[in-house]
Amino acid sequence: MTPVDRLVEVARKRDLELLEVLAWNLGFDVLKVAAAAKKETTETLDVIGSYFGDWYLVSALRETKELDTIKLL
Repeated sequence: MTPVDRLVEVARKRDLELLEVLAWNLGFDVLKVAAAAKKETTETLDVIGSYFGDWYLVSALRETKELDTIKLL
């Protein structure tokens, strides 16, 4: 299991404390997380999206044109 997959699993379980640690370890790479979470439930995507916040999403948009991936969050 990759660190990104682990973060998605933790989000699914809503363990926000561990989610924060894993997000820091991944450098808040929202693109990798969104790509790994494509098939997750709306609830899990909401947990991930609310944790990463607008600043990370805007930064990711500047770095890529993968808008479909970002829209998931």
